[in-house]
Amino acid sequence: MLMRTEAVTLIGATRLRRGDKAPKQARAAMTWWLTTGHAVLLDAQQVVSELVTNACTHVEGGVHREWVMVIASRGPGFLRIEVTDPGAFASEPHVPQCPSPEIESGRGIHIVRELSDGNWGTFVNSAGHRVVWADLRC
Repeated sequence: MLMRTEAVTLIGATRLRRGDKAPKQARAAMTWWLTTGHAVLLDAQQVVSELVTNACTHVEGGVHREWVMVIASRGPGFLRIEVTDPGAFASEPHVPQCPSPEIESGRGIHIVRELSDGNWGTFVNSAGHRVVWADLRC
C-alpha cells in the first residue's frame, strides 16, 4: 500500500506509551481534537482505537520501542488518522482473510477498512517506523 500525499492540515498529534491505556488515551485525544458532535467522531474513535491496539499488541517491545504516535489531519472532504509505531520486525502487518464470528480478536483492520471505505494503508517512514493511516470522509 502506498503513502498518501494529499495536502492535509494537522489538527492534533500525541505520543503515547504503548500499553493497555493507550487505546483509551488515543480515543480521548481524538475527542479533544474533533470536539463532541463532529460528524465522524465515533468512527474516528473506533479507527484510532483499532490501530493503536494493533500497535500495542503486535509490535515487539524493547528499549526505545514503547511508544505510539497518533496524528489527525484534515484534507479536502476527509479526516486522516495516522498511527506510527516503532515498526514490527515482520515486513508487513498481517491482515486476516475473514475473521470467524467466534473469535474475539482479528477484526481490527477489517473494521478500519470498512469505516474508511477502503481508504487506508501502511508504509515505513524514513526513520524505519511503521505508519498505518486511514481516511474518513467528512
